[in-house]
Amino acid sequence: MTRIAENLWHRDESARAFWDQHQARPYQELLEDTICWAHPEVGEKWLDIGCGGGQLTGGLYRASKGRVGSIVAMDCAAANVEAITRLRDKLGIGDQPERITFQQGDLSFGLPQFEDNSFDGVIAGLSLSYAESQDPLTGEYTDTAFKEVFREIIRVLRPGGRLVFSINVPEPNFWSIFWKSIWPLKRWRRPARLLANIWEMQKVGTWLKVEARKGRFHYLQIEALRGVLMDAGFPAVEWRETYANQAFVIRVEKPVAMKQAVAA
Repeated sequence: MTRIAENLWHRDESARAFWDQHQARPYQELLEDTICWAHPEVGEKWLDIGCGGGQLTGGLYRASKGRVGSIVAMDCAAANVEAITRLRDKLGIGDQPERITFQQGDLSFGLPQFEDNSFDGVIAGLSLSYAESQDPLTGEYTDTAFKEVFREIIRVLRPGGRLVFSINVPEPNFWSIFWKSIWPLKRWRRPARLLANIWEMQKVGTWLKVEARKGRFHYLQIEALRGVLMDAGFPAVEWRETYANQAFVIRVEKPVAMKQAVAA
């Protein structure tokens, strides 16, 4: 079997490079659109898959006015525990670590650490397309893990629970995003660090597009995404363009009727 090549998302330096992206206008648009559709409510339990620096995790907490029950922030890069720890302090809940917890995990292997019907909501920002798998005989990349992650999400969602996620459009123009992000430079607190991070982000972005063309990662048109979601068990799909038109934000719900099917 061919061994899967290095994944840059697992590197701490790649993770840290994306911590400042919340200052960028396109990302702020993406964040607002995603949180608006998530609409976290009092006492709910949420899972943030591919949490990165914790912008969606923090957005959920703020949108609920601090009344969300708990949030599990999951990411494959261990360095992001630093960002989640700082986020708790920034939100004033540093003495309540159970409210927002970090768990390292690779979505390519599903969500076996979570029980059925565990969460009221699942949120993911530009992360689910990176579930990767290979054919054990040929070594060719497949979409098996990508499709499986949606089946895993519907498993861990409670009946009536919702998934809100974003995913890049096919052949995203990362340079367009970054130019719109950095101008004017005076908006950024640390321009020198910004330029270093842009270099790292562009390196990751170029690599992502190359790997996506090989079938390793998955940037799909909305109709193809709709098919994947419906096959996983989500009957209706809401979507809109966001992130300087380089991504879709999508909202689906687990049918309440699935409660009997899961229990059977």
